[in-house]
Amino acid sequence: MSFNEKLQTLRKENKLSQEQLADMLDVTRQSVSKWESGTTYPEMDKLITMCKIFKCSLDDLTNDEISEISSFKKNNNNNFVNGIISNISDLINETASMIKSMSGGQIIGMIISLFILGLFLMIIRLPFSFIEQGFYAVVSNIPNKQIVGFTSGLFNLILDIIFCALYILSLIYIYKVAYLDKYENGATSLKEDADDVNSEDEEKNEKAIKKESVKDSASIASKTYNEHSIFTFLGNMIMLFIRFLIGCFTIPFIFTLVVIFAVLAVVLYLFTQGIFYWGAFISVFFAIVLNIWFLEACIVFVFNKKPAFKRLLWTFIIGLCGLGMGLGVLLFEFAEADYIDEAPTLFEQSKIDKEVGMSSNLTIRDNNYYYYYNHLNYEVDDNLKDKVIFSATYYKDNRNVLISESGDYVDIQSTYNNSIVFNESFRDLIKDCLKKKKFYNFDKLNFVEYTVRTSSENIKIIKDNTAKYIREYTSSYNSYEYTIREYENEIERYKDEIDALNERISELEYYKETVQNAVR
Repeated sequence: MSFNEKLQTLRKENKLSQEQLADMLDVTRQSVSKWESGTTYPEMDKLITMCKIFKCSLDDLTNDEISEISSFKKNNNNNFVNGIISNISDLINETASMIKSMSGGQIIGMIISLFILGLFLMIIRLPFSFIEQGFYAVVSNIPNKQIVGFTSGLFNLILDIIFCALYILSLIYIYKVAYLDKYENGATSLKEDADDVNSEDEEKNEKAIKKESVKDSASIASKTYNEHSIFTFLGNMIMLFIRFLIGCFTIPFIFTLVVIFAVLAVVLYLFTQGIFYWGAFISVFFAIVLNIWFLEACIVFVFNKKPAFKRLLWTFIIGLCGLGMGLGVLLFEFAEADYIDEAPTLFEQSKIDKEVGMSSNLTIRDNNYYYYYNHLNYEVDDNLKDKVIFSATYYKDNRNVLISESGDYVDIQSTYNNSIVFNESFRDLIKDCLKKKKFYNFDKLNFVEYTVRTSSENIKIIKDNTAKYIREYTSSYNSYEYTIREYENEIERYKDEIDALNERISELEYYKETVQNAVR
């Protein structure tokens, strides 16, 4: 294979245009074109620079009898470990040279800067912690605790190794860019200045210029060669990790976009019912614009696309201004509305009474003690010496209330009645409120007011017993391990009872068959 054919093949394999190769060799594009057509032949310094760019020997490039010239590149790719060791060795040597040229204050300042940088890089640990917690939340559903412990432990170990490697490589990469590269550039600049000062005549100046040109070409070739170094690999890994984090960060905004579209559908439905809230429509519309803008910006960064900066900037500004205008209009619309601090008159309150006998251990139990404290009242009626009357006032369309007696305990329970949402009258009320801009306190539909009516002596006894029960209940409830152990013991006891009942059933079946056979 001739030289011009090799040159054209190598240039295409390295994905270089004639102009790019000409810039590396400090020649014109026409010169490269003439070399590839076989019209002219390059000088020796250009051939040497080509060997560095294409990572081959001079004999492979110029000897027409050699047709396969990619072995050097393959061997170089196969010696990845040797390349890592070489890069580490160069890093140590460059660091030693830099430290020798630095003063004591500069060294201390560099150490402090790297220490602060190391603390800042600990923020990389946060996504790993979230991943560990999410993985444990998934595998914790496995019944076998040993499998859960082993799997989560192994997964955490792998993540810790990845974090340590990423942390160290990030710190080294930033250190190299921030210190070593600046030191090398400064040293090269000083050396070039010294060469210019020592030039004595025109002939030496021409040689120095030619030497500088060759040096620049070699520097460009060396830069191309170092694109496969460990530091370039490190930089690519860091950027890949950052893109991965941003990609994960965009996932919630996809769901947010779906929710905003659902809200937009509700607003448009209200428009069809003659209920107009232009502030809500404007706010939702521009919220969609901002959400799409954010997703597009993240996609551009993650997939390394060419962004349209002007369009993205104007979209962000218009979306932000539109959202602010919509919220302002919506605030003005709600400022004109009337707020009535009462439950809607459409719903009527119901009342139930429960009479129980008084005892010295009578205690009130509630399924929600926070709710219980707010809505339990006592009424004194000294005529009730031997009995207690419990009453509950509530909205039956939204709550289910039960007062029951179990020994010395009176249980008061209230639960939500979700059927109110499907009540046609309730939906009509919501539409009427939105249309007339008259809003009630719908939270009062959840209120349940309990009343305990008995003598003052009985009230004191009931309060003391109830307070004691709450203290005991809260203490045992807060003891998480104790509660879990009690549940496990109860489960085991029920399992034993089930096994015993199954055996008893088998025995009775056997006796039944025996009796039937005897009768026959």
